[in-house]
Formats: sequence, C-alpha cells, structure tokens
Amino acid sequence: MPSDPQARLRRLLQASLSPGVLPVLVLAGCLGATGALWLGARAQAGQEVEADFNSRVRELLINLDRRMRTYEQVLYGVQGLFASSVAVDRAEFRAYLAGQNLDEHFPGIHGVGYMAMVTPERRADHERLVRLDGDPNYRVRPDGARAWYAPVVYLEPSGGTNRRAFG
Repeated sequence: MPSDPQARLRRLLQASLSPGVLPVLVLAGCLGATGALWLGARAQAGQEVEADFNSRVRELLINLDRRMRTYEQVLYGVQGLFASSVAVDRAEFRAYLAGQNLDEHFPGIHGVGYMAMVTPERRADHERLVRLDGDPNYRVRPDGARAWYAPVVYLEPSGGTNRRAFG
C-alpha cells in the first residue's frame, strides 16, 4: 500500500467527519463561540455598570459640595451678625435667623447655633448669665473638668430635638 500523503489526509478527514464526530465538533465550536460572546457581553455590562456608578458618585459629590457651600453662606451670615454687633443676645440671634427663612431657603439645615468658648473659671458665671437670659435649666454639658468648654448657647430653631444640644 502506497503511503500517499493525500490519501492519508483523505482517510483522516473521512474519519473525522463521520456521523458520530461531526455533531460533537459543531457543538464544541458553537459552545466555544457562545462562551466567548458571553464573556465579552459580561465584561461590557460590568464596564457600563461601573461607568454609571462613577457618574452617579460624581453627581452626588457635586451636589453635596454645592449644598455645603450654600450652608457655609448661612454661617458667614451669622458671623457677620456677630461682627456687626457689640453683643448678640438670644432675641437678636433668633430674629436674624427668622429673617433667613431657613426652612424655605435651606431645607436641609436642622439648626444654626452659636457656641461660646468658656474657661473653667468663667463656667459658673456663664451658666448664671444664660439662665438669666431665659433658659432656667441651662448647664454646660457634658459634666467634667476640661481646659475649655464650648457649650451651645444659641440654637435656632430652639425647640424639638435641637433642645437637647444646649449646654
């Protein structure tokens, strides 16, 4: 028997393309193509989700920064109130913030306050003056000795949950 390379190739192809092998080869090719396409689609979907997430985070940060700048303006206004007055009392602080219409213009602000810096030597005097100013239960909190106290003296609106912040 001559060993003709073409004849051997022909026999190999006929054996490979037999009815039992050909369907398995087609199935393997189709599964491979499907798997490759699925991996590509999965990677693309992951990239789209990540891009959407990054876009939303960026938008959130921009909105948060814008809101914080707006709130800073409220604090600058209160700073201006204290700078333009010899002594700001509770009524003047309340009137100023009532004129700002916080609920309408700044709906995220729960309250604007003023904290006094008080030394231990002035603590008793400070508590007495605030009590005389209209808050009979006022005391500096939390209890305990410190080099400085920074109690909340004015807070508007002064009712509701803000009441717990005094002192």
